[in-house]
Amino acid sequence: MMFKKKDPSQNSSERKDNKKRKKIKKKSIAILCAIAVAIVATGFGIWYFAIREPENQTGTALDQIGPGDLMTLPQAEFAKDEQIEVKDYTVYGTSLVFYDRTFEPMETDGFFGRNCSLRNIATDETVTATFSGGADSGIDLQLLDEGVYEVYLADGYKPKRAYMPSYFLSDPFYTMSDHGKANEIRIIANPTFLRKYNVVYDQAYLYLTVTKVDEVLPTVYDVAINPSGTSGVNEYGITPAPLEDGFNESQQSWQLALLVKMRLEQAGLRVMLTRDEDTYTTTLGGDSSMAKAYEANAKVFLTLAMNSNPNYGQPYIVSSPFTNAKLGDLISSTCQNLGAPLQVVSHTSELKQGNIYDDFVKDQAYQYTRFSMTDEIREAGGKVTSAGMMSHWQGNAAFSDQYGMNSVVFYYASTANIESHAYYAEHVDAIADGIAQGILDYASIHNSIKLD
Repeated sequence: MMFKKKDPSQNSSERKDNKKRKKIKKKSIAILCAIAVAIVATGFGIWYFAIREPENQTGTALDQIGPGDLMTLPQAEFAKDEQIEVKDYTVYGTSLVFYDRTFEPMETDGFFGRNCSLRNIATDETVTATFSGGADSGIDLQLLDEGVYEVYLADGYKPKRAYMPSYFLSDPFYTMSDHGKANEIRIIANPTFLRKYNVVYDQAYLYLTVTKVDEVLPTVYDVAINPSGTSGVNEYGITPAPLEDGFNESQQSWQLALLVKMRLEQAGLRVMLTRDEDTYTTTLGGDSSMAKAYEANAKVFLTLAMNSNPNYGQPYIVSSPFTNAKLGDLISSTCQNLGAPLQVVSHTSELKQGNIYDDFVKDQAYQYTRFSMTDEIREAGGKVTSAGMMSHWQGNAAFSDQYGMNSVVFYYASTANIESHAYYAEHVDAIADGIAQGILDYASIHNSIKLD
């Protein structure tokens, strides 16, 4: 059998054709892969933005309001001179404040002194608050009924529709509970949030959703009580000795914490203690009393401690200078009414007797900084009090953008004044009642303290 010898030029041509086919095949595969990746990416993008877009968040009060439930349809559009931009907000305790700039604790905001109105889209009812400068004196979230609210801010005599620069969905905020029942609140900015009513805007207008929660999550608490001291060994390996008269700060703080806790729980609040009876705890770091309180979504951080002033024979309260000291004033009033008046610590008429603002830290040029002195107040206030931002306190950096707890320190006696120990022992029940009732009044829970 004879084989025909191939022309060398023909072999070369075939090799070129084969290479060309392989290149085309590789290019086709690459194109197909690129198309597939694009399809997957597009699908992921649609899914990603769909779950992120506030309009598609379910479980809010908006789900329960149909078009037929509205007294009037929302306004279809707002002219430019009917709009006002909100750039930031803070939550401190149960108070919400909006700002016309990025929040800076030592600067006066453009919304200072203005009224903020919340219009319930279903009932057409309006709730109004005034931003009076303190982080605890904004919109009282505790007082809002279930519903969806449009946000308006006064500009002169005219209310203007508030919006944010882009889509926004806040973390949930849980109001203080009444025997397990509370509200979940969200701040939402979205132009298509009311699409179910055929209303679509060209701005990310601002809303509050207030949704009833029949059973608060077991990890969510209302009040964190932080008893000072320890009956064990502290961080320096030293066991604190009792004072000359046997008055032990750790034991007294623990016992008072139990008394206040019992009273608040009987009134329907959920209360946690930041330490065990024989455990030392700090306010710094991921395992601290502060971290436990933040993780529990507490709204009030109450520290019970002793001071070292020999001239103070009665209790007093320290409040954050970034607030109007509302909680401290309420505790002072209830203690006074129950026959346990507090120490006169200031002659100003601005605050109630026995309530005083925490001092600011000064820098090397003796100028006030954005930080207040007391750890338990500064580190508990989240964004409002610049938690975790002070030198040597950056172990709390995770708390710097958190919702702030309304924090007060109640100094129930002095380590340097034996008479204060006798006063405390005589008035301990009235003091516990006064603290608990003040917290209930702050939470607008109208349950008086009743003991079994």
